[in-house]
Amino acid sequence: IPLWQVPEIRRFYGMDNGGGYDIWRKTAALATPFNFDEVDSQWPKGHCVAVRITSEDPDDGFKPTGGKVKEISFKSKPNVWAYFSVKSGGGIHEFADSQFGHVFAYGVSRSAAITNISLALKEIQIRGEIHSNVDYTVDL
Repeated sequence: IPLWQVPEIRRFYGMDNGGGYDIWRKTAALATPFNFDEVDSQWPKGHCVAVRITSEDPDDGFKPTGGKVKEISFKSKPNVWAYFSVKSGGGIHEFADSQFGHVFAYGVSRSAAITNISLALKEIQIRGEIHSNVDYTVDL
C-alpha cells in the first residue's frame, strides 16, 4: 500500500483522509497521490510517554516472575490509557515474555505527560503471585 493512501499519513500532511479505516477501500481507490516534499506536515500537538509493565522483580535484579494474577485494575482517563495482555484471574507463564502491559500518557508538554503517567501508575492495582515494575517506575 503506498504511503499516500494511508488515512493517518494523509491527515498528518493535511490531506483529506477520506474518513479513516471505516472506508479504507474507498479511500484507497479515490485518494490522489501527492508529493511528500511539496506539502507541510502538521506540528505535534503535545507529547506522549509510555511505560512498559512487566512481571519482573526490581529487588531481585529484575528477574522475571510468573504466577497467577488475582487482580489487575486500571481506569483509563482522557489523557492516560493502557493495554494489558492479562486480566484478573489470569496468569503469566514462567517462560512467557515478562511484559504484560503498556501505559501511555499525553500532555501538552513532556513534563505534563510525565506527571500524567506518574499519577496513573500510582493508581494501578496488581495483586497476585507476580512482582511488577510499577512501584519502581513511580519512584524514578
